[in-house]
Amino acid sequence: MPQSPQSIDQSRRWHLLFFGVLMLLVYSAISWLSFDCQQSDPEKERPLLWVLALFTIAGVGYLFACRQMIWKHATDRSSTAGASRAGLLTMVVGFGVLFRLVLLFSVPIQEVDLYRYLWDGIVVSQGISPYEYSPTEVELVPSKGIPNYRTKLTEREDLERLSRLATAPGIEKTFKGVHFEDYTTPYPLTNQIPFAIAATIGKFIGSYWGMLFAMKGVLIVFDLATAFLLVLLLKRLSLPSVWVVAYLWCPLLLKEIANSGHLDSIAVFFNVAAVYVMVVSYWRIARPVDVTAGEGGVEVLLTSSFLGSCLAAVLLALGVGAKLFPIILGPIWALLMFKRMRLAAVVPLIIFWVVTAALLWPMIGKTKYVHDSVEHAKSLVADFRDDHDFEKQPLNVGPPAGIEAFVSRWEMNDFIFMVIIENLKPYGSSAQQYAQENESTASKVWFVKTSNQWRHRFADWYCELTGGPKASAPFSFTRRLTLVIFTLIVAWTCVRLWRQDDPLVLLEMVFLTIAWFWLLAPTQNPWYWTWALPWLVFCRSRIWYGVAIVTMAYYLRFYFEYHGVFDPNAPGLLWGMAFYLQFLLQHYGVVTLNGPGLVGTPYAGTAFFDFIFPVLEFAPILLALLVGCGVRFLPRSRRMGPVK
Repeated sequence: MPQSPQSIDQSRRWHLLFFGVLMLLVYSAISWLSFDCQQSDPEKERPLLWVLALFTIAGVGYLFACRQMIWKHATDRSSTAGASRAGLLTMVVGFGVLFRLVLLFSVPIQEVDLYRYLWDGIVVSQGISPYEYSPTEVELVPSKGIPNYRTKLTEREDLERLSRLATAPGIEKTFKGVHFEDYTTPYPLTNQIPFAIAATIGKFIGSYWGMLFAMKGVLIVFDLATAFLLVLLLKRLSLPSVWVVAYLWCPLLLKEIANSGHLDSIAVFFNVAAVYVMVVSYWRIARPVDVTAGEGGVEVLLTSSFLGSCLAAVLLALGVGAKLFPIILGPIWALLMFKRMRLAAVVPLIIFWVVTAALLWPMIGKTKYVHDSVEHAKSLVADFRDDHDFEKQPLNVGPPAGIEAFVSRWEMNDFIFMVIIENLKPYGSSAQQYAQENESTASKVWFVKTSNQWRHRFADWYCELTGGPKASAPFSFTRRLTLVIFTLIVAWTCVRLWRQDDPLVLLEMVFLTIAWFWLLAPTQNPWYWTWALPWLVFCRSRIWYGVAIVTMAYYLRFYFEYHGVFDPNAPGLLWGMAFYLQFLLQHYGVVTLNGPGLVGTPYAGTAFFDFIFPVLEFAPILLALLVGCGVRFLPRSRRMGPVK
């Protein structure tokens, strides 16, 4: 006998309560363990495996919660049992807030970006640009004085003031935690106001912990504001608002925002706000307006395509001004505007570019180079750490800009990008010399199938074509190739949206655009996946839900770094997950493995992670997506199982 909607919701409530309590206990344990993961703690003694095991348990609970709340009722678009449904939403939001409160008062695990945010906020609160001075310059003022390329009186006064602040109570430990200190800040202008607010609150509290928790608290506010917008969006589309569980309960989001304190919650909020305004403006979805509740004016404003487009332009620009990624949604937004407003769409586009330029301008062109290379300019600042005198340095040389360094050469946790670039990297100054010195031309990277001689020829050809240095040719070419692939994906999303003018199609295309941008990037940091999480419930494949769990394997890189040494001469490669099990057994003394590499591979330490784990992380997901895509395009008579 079929269950009534009330009994179904009652069952879901008990399941939700069970998983919520389980995950709350897990996050409490993680918060407690995090205090053994401070920067001052010995690296080998940090309980990283325990932390990752607990996050994995939370991930399993999260997937079961999504199954109960979303997958089993994906076709249930009704609003039956309104009071019961509202109770489910209260539980989802309530546990989501509790998870964040528990992790708010934890130490960032293997992440230090938070300290740069706080230092930026301190600098901004003093009325000084964070794009002007690197922490290295500030740190060395007491011992080396002010460099002679700082010729202006205001510059010298600013450095002296920042130098005093860097040693102030409650700030000194924060300042010492800033990483990549030779660079000016890489974070755009939108972030600097929240940074300054958090730093001001932290200084008022007057302690290092006050600074830390104030910054995470501000970032959590943006995170919860995003969840609020998602609830509004789901209601507007007549979808169950409890689907927000896919966002609020995601362990990756909780790790990267509530624990690590990454600024991405700011950019995600403005991105979601912009898309929400697009949906309200471009589709007349039936929903009664409660004028007595004060909604009328806002609704009238947003349901005007022109005014809504202008507001979306400002919000999207603010998102770009927080983190550059929302700009990839520009083609989709421009398509929708031109489809509805024709030439009038030029006005919102102008607004977008003007606001974006205003937000990015302060960080452009701040670095002054006498020499051509960023590396040389960086070395001049780094030399100040030695016995060199500032007076011996050339004039008009400033610290290298952080954003330039990030865009030009950063690579981490990548799969598609790594496979391409490693097959293009030439070894040695020439293939012949490398062969003589190493008695082989074979690559030590197991998935490289191109010859070293061919790689040298390709790099020479590319340098001749572009005029760039040979050393940067593989990265430059791979960047351009993946950009071409991504452009084709964006073109496909635009064609699909043009043919199916539907808000659900828009939201799915937003997800796929961000997801493939991340998968093709050279830097697949796990917190970048939070950009796609708000749109997860609008994608058709459940495989995407697993990405947030799998990508947390990134933090194993630190464990391998602390416990392993790279040995390029170790033979062989052992496939399958057995290598990881054996590694754990060896670590805890159950068995002893005598190979020079980890579990018979040619790699150990970070090399073991870099050349093994991205394949284990992403290859199964990409294969499953490919198979799922193929099944979707099969004729119905050849599909397995009933078609829903």
